[in-house]
Amino acid sequence: MIVWSEKLYIGEHAERKCRRVQKKLETGKAVPGFFLITKPSNESNLFDILPAEALLFPYMKRQQIMVYGLAKGKEEAESMVVSMLEDVYRETGGLCCKEYFETE
Repeated sequence: MIVWSEKLYIGEHAERKCRRVQKKLETGKAVPGFFLITKPSNESNLFDILPAEALLFPYMKRQQIMVYGLAKGKEEAESMVVSMLEDVYRETGGLCCKEYFETE
């Protein structure tokens, strides 16, 4: 199951197709070229960057995936992570990403 953060970051190149991509992902369809910035699977990481196709794996379909960002291309995803970390640091004075993205 996919959960979209209230503070969802959307890449400049992904913005135009955002709603369509979200619907496709929620219905289990492939969206090549898109990447998700998600809550980390390992607590020592700040984020995970996953290709959208990773959500098609049976294991991933059984997981609750908290999505913090949607980008078109890995390069855009990587630069978006930098922006996200700068915003988190500016707002919290630290790198408490989970708290920043999961509280309103």
